Amino acid sequence: MITKRRGTAGARRARRQRSTTDPKRARGSVLRRRRRRRRRRRRRRRRRRRRRRRRRRRRRRRRRRRRRRRRRRRRRRRRRRRRRRRMRMRMRRRRRRRRRRRRRRRRRRRRRRRRRRRRRRRRRRRRRRRRRRRRRRKWRRRRRRRRRRRRRRRRRRRRRRRRRRRRRRRRRRRRRRRRRRRRRRRRRRRRTHKTTEKNDRSIQTV
Repeated sequence: MITKRRGTAGARRARRQRSTTDPKRARGSVLRRRRRRRRRRRRRRRRRRRRRRRRRRRRRRRRRRRRRRRRRRRRRRRRRRRRRRRMRMRMRRRRRRRRRRRRRRRRRRRRRRRRRRRRRRRRRRRRRRRRRRRRRRKWRRRRRRRRRRRRRRRRRRRRRRRRRRRRRRRRRRRRRRRRRRRRRRRRRRRRTHKTTEKNDRSIQTV
C-alpha cells in the first residue's frame, strides 16, 4: 500500500525524534522538555520608506558665446572645352560674350548696446550776500523786523563700508639642521712637582 508522505524531510525527522520508544526523548524527560521549547519567530516589520522631498535648486544658466566659423568657399575652375573645327565649315561664327553679374553681399552689422552709467553730480549752491544801503530819515520811525529762523533737517547718509578680505600668506619655515659639536674632554695631567715635594718632606734627615 502506497502511503503519502506528509510534510518535509525536516518535519519527518522531528516526528521520528519525538517518538516515545527512545527513553531519552520520552515524555517527561528533561531532554524532551528542552527540545520542545519553541523558538518564537520574530515578525519582521516592514519599514515604510518615507519619501523625502527634494528641494529643487535653481541653476543659473551661463550664457555661452557662440563662435561663428567662417566658411571658406572654394572657387571652382571651369575647364574650357576646345572645339574641333571641321574642315568643311568655312563660315566664321560670331562668339557671344556672356556678361557675368556680380552679386554684392550685404553685411549685417550688429548693434552693440552700451550700458551707460549715470553719474550723480552733486551741485553746490553758492549764496551771494547782497548788501543793501539803508537811508536814514528823521521823520520815519524804525521798524523792528523779526527774523524767523528756519530749521533745516540734515539728512544723514549712511556710508557702506566695504570689507576687504586680507589674504594671509603662509610663511614656510626652513628648518636649520644644527650640527652637534663633540666636546673633547681634556685629561688633567697630575703635577709631579708637588708629589716630589711631599716625598722630600717625608724623608727624614739626620
